[in-house]
Amino acid sequence: MTGPLPEIRFEPAGPPLATVIALHGFNDRKAAFTQVGEWLAGHGYRLVAYDQAGYGARPDRGFFAGTEQLVRELLFRIRVEHARAPGLPIWVLGESMGGAVTLVAAARAGGDLPVVGLILSAPAVWGGELMGPFYRLVLASAMALAPDLILTGRGLNILASDNIPLLRELALDPLYLAGSRIDAINGIVRLMDEADEAGPHVRLPVTILNGEIDQVIVPEVQKAFVARMPAETCREIRYPEGWHLLLRDLQRELVFQDILKVLEGQRPGRPCGVTRDAPPPRS
Repeated sequence: MTGPLPEIRFEPAGPPLATVIALHGFNDRKAAFTQVGEWLAGHGYRLVAYDQAGYGARPDRGFFAGTEQLVRELLFRIRVEHARAPGLPIWVLGESMGGAVTLVAAARAGGDLPVVGLILSAPAVWGGELMGPFYRLVLASAMALAPDLILTGRGLNILASDNIPLLRELALDPLYLAGSRIDAINGIVRLMDEADEAGPHVRLPVTILNGEIDQVIVPEVQKAFVARMPAETCREIRYPEGWHLLLRDLQRELVFQDILKVLEGQRPGRPCGVTRDAPPPRS
């Protein structure tokens, strides 16, 4: 990966306490982090977000670039920020698909990553056996017949947030993708598969933020993933009134406060690993 990536930076008034690299979700763009970026900058932290390959203002918008490129770009951005300020702590904040990219990159890098910790907001980990054979068969058939067909998801009655003005704004934003190619859906499924497997192998401190009203990465999927994460390095914070877009929900400032606690070295939430409300192990 060479050359600059389309980015947006939120800088504090004084020297930053740390840099937060933020990765947006599927079909989204870097502007997803405007509110949390401004809020964290007001508390002394720099936030850097960029359009991932295939999204936002990138020339390949609408085409899934593949896990390899998405991971390579994140590792490139980490190296860039580390070179700019070698002594400044770096955190990675991944939302949904961005969380999946973050997990895969961290697992592949092992201990060779200049990052203090990961914060994953509703990570896209709907992989493994929880995505049953019927859905995979349908997807494989669609890939064979019409990989460039665009689906919008209309009629599924799925809401990503309780912030209705935000959803209306996204519907009018030309840089937000309202539909997805079949081959892009296939790509995100493959990424989620790898993220689901990679999670337990990440040795960095991980904080997972999940909403109990999430209709995109549903609670059953969240719980199954959290139950497999190592308790010694991972903690989960659950929001009873939280939806999928936790950083933009109506209760987003509660989430911002918890992110700030993590950046300050606190460990809010509860340990991951098998808990009493986790689903039974997958066969």
